[in-house]
Amino acid sequence: MGFATKRNAGSRKIEGIEIREILPSEVDLAAALLGRAMRDTPLHIASLGNDSAFREQALEGVFRAFLSLESATKGLVLGAFRNGILVGACGMMGPGRCQLTLPEKIAMLPKMLWNCGLRGTGKLNSLFRNWSKHDPVHSHWHLGPVGVERELRGRGIGSQLLREFSRIVDDEHASSWLETDQETNVSFYQEHGFEVVAKDTVNGVPNWFMKRSSGA
Repeated sequence: MGFATKRNAGSRKIEGIEIREILPSEVDLAAALLGRAMRDTPLHIASLGNDSAFREQALEGVFRAFLSLESATKGLVLGAFRNGILVGACGMMGPGRCQLTLPEKIAMLPKMLWNCGLRGTGKLNSLFRNWSKHDPVHSHWHLGPVGVERELRGRGIGSQLLREFSRIVDDEHASSWLETDQETNVSFYQEHGFEVVAKDTVNGVPNWFMKRSSGA
C-alpha cells in the first residue's frame, strides 16, 4: 500500500456495483479497460491516429505503466466491479505527486515509444507539457484517467466512481483538479462539484480544466 491516504479507500457496494481499490494483480485489467474506454477521445485520435485498434493497444500499454506508478507511489486506482468483473476504473494522484519526476519520465519514455511510436510519443508528450502548464500550484488531488466499458455507459457507474473519489478527497478537506477533452463530460463533472477554470487547445483539440473545492 504505497500511499498513506489508501487508509480512506474501502469497499462500497451500491446498486450491484462494488467500488474498491484495485489490487496489483488487476492493473493489467484496468489498463485494458481504459484502453477500450478512451481510445476514441478527440485527443487520443489526434495523438495516435485514425486506427482504433492501434489506439486501443497503445493506450493499454501506456495506462499499464501509468497505473502501476499511480497505484504504487502516487495515489490509488479505484475499480467498479459488477458480479466480480471490472467495468470501470478511476485513477487519482495525491497532493504533490501528480507530476512525473525526472527518473519517472526517463523510465516511462521507452514504454511510450514501444507502445505509441515516435509520432505518438511526441504528441502525448506535447499534451502532458500543456497539462503541466495548467496544473495548480496549490495542494490538490488530481483525477484521472477515468473510464467505463463503452456498452455500460449511462448506467451510473462513472457517477459511483466520482462519488467515491469525492468522499476520499473531502475526508482530507482537499481540492481536486482534472482535464477533459470532451465538452459532453464538462456537465458530468459539474454535477460532481467541478467548475471550469480554464480552456486551452492541445494538439488542435479543445481542453477544459476543472477544479473542485473541498466539500463541493
